[in-house]
Amino acid sequence: MNVSKIAKLSLLISIGLVLFIIESFIPLPLPWMKPGIANIVTIIALYIYGIKDAFTVTVFRIIVGSLIRGTLFNPIFFVVIGSGITALLVMSFIESFFKRVFSVVGVSIWGAFAYNITQVFLYYLLIIRSPEIFNLIPFFLLITPVTGFITGFVSLIVIEKGEGKISF
Repeated sequence: MNVSKIAKLSLLISIGLVLFIIESFIPLPLPWMKPGIANIVTIIALYIYGIKDAFTVTVFRIIVGSLIRGTLFNPIFFVVIGSGITALLVMSFIESFFKRVFSVVGVSIWGAFAYNITQVFLYYLLIIRSPEIFNLIPFFLLITPVTGFITGFVSLIVIEKGEGKISF
């Protein structure tokens, strides 16, 4: 990996952290219901650099964000990292095998669904341990297309404007 690529991936991680901090100031309907704007950098990394580098961006963004929030290695950290990695894997699968069917926006919506469904299961396994948490799934099924669309649309604009390159 060359210095330029490391710098660009570091820039994506930094932008993701800024978006994470901005997102923490947005009023939320539920404590864990965030719009996921920090995932924009994951989508950009996936489309520009591929899954390996998108994985690096995702993991480092979550680890440093967890350090900022003081949640590193607590159950919430494992929910976030598990959900983030699952979303990335689903987005990579959709992007690889269904790129003629789904645009960046569609891939983002699939990733948002994967993130939210995984999040519910991990909250159940690690934190809440009450089957009532699964009652949130219909709510997530309603709100996820909206948040996934917004994240995907912003990602699409950045990818198209950058013509596949991030320069600074």
